[in-house]
Amino acid sequence: MTSTPMTLEDALRLSGYTIEAYEAEEVTINTPTGDIVVPPLILSKLTWGREEPPTLGAAFYLDKLPPFDPAYAPVQLSLILDRFRARRLAYETPDEFALAVRRWGALHLGAMSTLTRRYLSTATDLPLDTVNTTTHTTATGATTADGTATGAGSDSVTSTDTTNTTSKGRDAQSEFPQGTLAGNTDYASGAVDRVGTGNVAGSGTTAAEREQTTEDHRDTTEERDETRTEQGRSGRTVMELLEEQRSMFLNVDEELLNAMESLFLGVFDRSTADNTTPRSHAYGWGW
Repeated sequence: MTSTPMTLEDALRLSGYTIEAYEAEEVTINTPTGDIVVPPLILSKLTWGREEPPTLGAAFYLDKLPPFDPAYAPVQLSLILDRFRARRLAYETPDEFALAVRRWGALHLGAMSTLTRRYLSTATDLPLDTVNTTTHTTATGATTADGTATGAGSDSVTSTDTTNTTSKGRDAQSEFPQGTLAGNTDYASGAVDRVGTGNVAGSGTTAAEREQTTEDHRDTTEERDETRTEQGRSGRTVMELLEEQRSMFLNVDEELLNAMESLFLGVFDRSTADNTTPRSHAYGWGW
């Protein structure tokens, strides 16, 4: 039969720690996207209760979870202790739980993790102006172009023409009775046809020389200085922008605690108001 896992507070006490409360002063955390001001708070902390120093992992690495900023680590640890101190571990032994916390912290709170980036995003200012643009443009340009083109050339054309000529003629004499020359309308006693062919050939050469010179010169200078400033809300009311801004607010601490739910069982034990009363005498414990 498998025993029920211990609560987080019992496991810490067995390891040598107790959970105590203390007053924390105001802290300002500087980030690349802005400042995060942590007001004075009443936080919970781990206190070592033995003579020898604690070993690495004695607090199940809860005090070593990689925070997005060391100045905020006490707040994160306090939130974890207060949320899960009465919850039973999701692992049978404290050693298995310690390994799970170390693995979870490296995955969810590392430098490239989503939670770390969302912590940084909370420091980004959200202005109510949708348009606030200043444009300053200065442009100076000069263009110079010089061109000279000189060309000389000669053209020579040779041509040869040949003409073929063909001529045809007929001598005809007519006596009665006549002989038929064409059908029944042309008659002659005798006829002689003459055909002549002649060729006419000619050749010629034409030569021409030309020279051309072109010059082009352009010099253009342009200078422009423009400044434009636009401010406003682009037709939207302040209440619309305020409502949209409220929907963008994040509670990354709550996201952190919800992400740690897999490390604990959904079983609650009633915790004592202080650490002086044994847990076995607390109301509701063990029943």
